[in-house]
Formats: sequence, C-alpha cells, structure tokens
Amino acid sequence: MFWIFAAIVIAGFVPVIVSLVRTSRAMWQGTEPHNVSLLFVDTAMAVSPTVLSHPLPDGYRLSSLYFGAGLIDRTRTLDLGFPYEIMDDIPALSPAPADFASLCAERAGDLVAEARATNKKLHVLWSGGIDSTTALAALLTALGNETDRLVVFMNAASRKEYPKFFKTHVKRLKTVQIKTVGAAFKDDAIVVTGEHGDQLFGSAKALEHSISGFRRPWETAL
Repeated sequence: MFWIFAAIVIAGFVPVIVSLVRTSRAMWQGTEPHNVSLLFVDTAMAVSPTVLSHPLPDGYRLSSLYFGAGLIDRTRTLDLGFPYEIMDDIPALSPAPADFASLCAERAGDLVAEARATNKKLHVLWSGGIDSTTALAALLTALGNETDRLVVFMNAASRKEYPKFFKTHVKRLKTVQIKTVGAAFKDDAIVVTGEHGDQLFGSAKALEHSISGFRRPWETAL
C-alpha cells in the first residue's frame, strides 16, 4: 500500500517539476527581457554581457568579475541593468554612528552576555589574520578575567601568521588544533569567526596586488 501511495505522489510531482524546468529554461532563452527579480548575479553569469536578456552594464559586470562575487546595491539607487530583489535592507543609521572600535566592543559584549545567559562556551576560529584577530581581541576585552569561557580553534598556520599575538595572548588561553572548521561547531558553544571581515579590511583582494598597486586610483584597478 505504501509503495502504491508513493508512486501516486511522485507521479503527481513529475509534471510540476517538468513544468518548472521548462519555465526556467524558457527564461534563459529568447530575446525579450524577462521581468524576474534576481537575488544576485554570480561571476559565471557576469561573464556574459546579458542576464535574462537584460544587458549588463560594463561597470557592474567587470566589478563582479574583479571581486569574484555578485554585487547588489542594498540602497536600491543604482541601475544594475536587471530587476533585483533585496533580502536584507540596510538598517537605518543612528544620528551619531559609533566608530569601528566601539562597534566591535558592543558586539563582543552582546556575545559574552549571550554566552553567560545560555551557559555556553565561545569558540573562536582564529586564523591569525586581521579579521579573526579583531574578533578575538574584542572578546578578550569584554570577557576580562572570564577567559575560561573562551576556546580558540586554530592550526599551525594561525600561529605562523601572527606569532606575536599568539605569544602575548593566545598562548595563555585554551586552544584546540583543528584541520577543519567543523570541529568548532558544538551545541553548547557560540561560534565566532572573522568571516566577512574582508569587506571591511580588504585583505583577500590585497593578496593579488603589489603595494604599489594600492597607490593607483580605484578606477584603474577595476
């Protein structure tokens, strides 16, 4: 009886799936622009001068290829050449925005408060780079003498990248040597990383250029 029921359900889904596939293919064919809002355009799509038959402006296309990621205007003011949807609008700015150091301290304080309230550890994925070191330094300040709640997940490359910080701060903390970041994910822990810090510090793109390249106008680099 179960297999008969399953066969009926699957048979009902197949025409729907086929219809969706045909619709999807149709959107990418033809010459008329399709009024479908996209969440983002990745680099593979940016290679083409058009997307869904909408012409991509060279500035947008080349910027996406340069940064290795699709770019979305969260202010909704730029004409990207195609209809797009914003999933997370930019929050309203406060009358007097705090400086970056204050924002880091505030966020670290929130994380420490959450760890105390839920009785969880703080697992920090420390690569030795500026992004994760910023997160770790802010947490150390917020924790004060309560560093037993903190566990640093790292490897030999982390220590090699920032030996002075390791010797001065990390060495006195509890550390775990790992091969994959998954080792830090536990139900009784809050995982903190420096991920997305490159958007602030630009370290990922910096690896591709010589120091002299940073003295050029940004238009030249793009």
